[in-house]
Amino acid sequence: MPGIYGVYHKRPNINKNETDKLFSAMGRILHHRKSYEHESIKLTDLSIGKISFPDDPGCIKPIWNLDHSVVLFLDGAIFSYNDERGSHEVDDYDDIFARLMNEFRDTGSIDTKKLNGEFNLAMYDIESQRLLIANDRWGFRELYYYRDEDVLLFAPEIKALLRYSGIERKLSEQGIADFLNYGYILGDRTLVEGISLLPPASIITVEGTGFKLESREFSYKPILPLDNFDGYVDTAYSLLDQAVQKRLKGRKKIAACLSGGLDSRIVTAIIANHVPRVDTYTFGTNKKGKEYVIAKEVARTIQGCNNSLAKTMPEHIMKYLNWAVWASDGSLSGLSSVSVFLGAIAKSLINHDLLLGGFFGDVIVGGSFTKKEEFGDIPLDKRIEKMKFRVGAKHLRPFVKTLFSEEFGQNLDFYAARSVEEEFGKISDSVNFFPFQQDLFIYLTRCRRGYNVNRGLIGHLLIEEYYPFFDNDLFDFLYSLPPEIRMNHKLYIEIYKRYFPALAEVQWLKTGVSLYDNESNFSKKKKILMHNIRWYVKRGTLGRVNLADKNQYAPENEWYRKNKRFRCFTTDILLDDRTIERGYFCENGIRTMLHKMRTGWDYMSLVGRLCTFELWCRLFMDGDEKLFLSGYDFERDILNA
Repeated sequence: MPGIYGVYHKRPNINKNETDKLFSAMGRILHHRKSYEHESIKLTDLSIGKISFPDDPGCIKPIWNLDHSVVLFLDGAIFSYNDERGSHEVDDYDDIFARLMNEFRDTGSIDTKKLNGEFNLAMYDIESQRLLIANDRWGFRELYYYRDEDVLLFAPEIKALLRYSGIERKLSEQGIADFLNYGYILGDRTLVEGISLLPPASIITVEGTGFKLESREFSYKPILPLDNFDGYVDTAYSLLDQAVQKRLKGRKKIAACLSGGLDSRIVTAIIANHVPRVDTYTFGTNKKGKEYVIAKEVARTIQGCNNSLAKTMPEHIMKYLNWAVWASDGSLSGLSSVSVFLGAIAKSLINHDLLLGGFFGDVIVGGSFTKKEEFGDIPLDKRIEKMKFRVGAKHLRPFVKTLFSEEFGQNLDFYAARSVEEEFGKISDSVNFFPFQQDLFIYLTRCRRGYNVNRGLIGHLLIEEYYPFFDNDLFDFLYSLPPEIRMNHKLYIEIYKRYFPALAEVQWLKTGVSLYDNESNFSKKKKILMHNIRWYVKRGTLGRVNLADKNQYAPENEWYRKNKRFRCFTTDILLDDRTIERGYFCENGIRTMLHKMRTGWDYMSLVGRLCTFELWCRLFMDGDEKLFLSGYDFERDILNA
């Protein structure tokens, strides 16, 4: 995928021919599309390159300072920066690049807390032979690294680092525990021992054999008073509008995913205020789905908005799952993401150059998880338990004893608990207020490693994608407000009423009513009743009768019961001799789980994890990746299939 990659030789006697071959192999494996731009340079102890989308308005080529003593590569964008005179938008990259390179040459580092953007960057000082690698506050752009006494390697995909013969392809037990428990890996771990993900807001500096990793801390406190609600509404909207505008610069054809929620519709509406046309796509199995019905009404309300159904089907998963595991290094949040981000929407985005996502706006602006009873002093053990629930620990619990051996099951529990405690500890060191701790924990775990999967499948492979709700200026303002201002979507709803009153009249999928109405107790009870009826019908008929849930845009569990080919596809993976002989899963446990699936239980999220993990092992541990290395072509296999 697009991004920066490189090989830094840490010892003077290292074989230069071997490192040149390694660097070339890394570049080839990242070059998924013929249309990518590809630039690289080779210096005495560093080979570094960048793969870019064609016509990227940012910097495709390496940037040098005036005396050619410092070179810089940037993946993504820096939108604004702060100095002693305040905040400044980046209209000309020459200025910010000069500032960064001068700061690096003078101090040996840079202050990334001053930079507002979505980026990875690398700088090299030829005179001091010092390398710096840094990312933005949230670290949504994957950059993996590996180091030993001979080399430092970095790349946007794990598979590029695995070109190095010095890496022992050994599975990380804690990485496995995270993935099987939560569906993603917490922190900076990966499934391979020795390979790490660059943490958010981090800087790596390397000089000779010295290696240093620093992660910046951010503290958040509700410091503003309660009595300026009207002013807060205007400021929040203005900052969100600016965040969208920053990301639109230099882009010509804009796309967005439009759902029945609030986040995507406000991003789309703001986009439409600044460009003549925006193309939106809504996921679903047919045009009767609730998401699509609401999205069409939203699109009719926004001038210049064109909406289409991105149809999801189980056939997409059967066709593209192997490819998706390969392309994303296995970081799939569920099997449905394959249908959504490859089968349903990929071809529609070919001619666009930007996808803007309404990523987690309901939490950032709407305060979805903020509760009044959590404002006080909550014991640490209860905080940890709440965090375990937030990352999704409940799904695996019923099957630990049957799916795994006793020893492996105990290890799963131990490592998964340790991961949550470690990651929560990092946040609680700098943020004391529990509602803020909880939100940050979700952003840096479930959001960054779990829901960011579209970056690996299309968002950073097919089209550039940005997340305006994670703009630093907007985020800092919202998290300086008293939490009561955002709680229960109070601030969010008022923004709609004031700036997009017509959109506020369109029903919200969550409540079934407009933002001018309150969800009635009858409506809430009706939803609970329908959920229970669907469950009892499935269970009572042993899965033979299913009442369609119009709120589901990719009903994997229903597909499993109704579609024999899809059922055989997943069963063939999980009960294959290779899977069982690998020693992680017990055959009887898998059969029990699959039988329960047939009789109405919903364990599809767990089935997806087990399938993804097994296919990942085949590709990256067993050597099946040769199938992709020999004949892989993204345009042919996906876009033109």
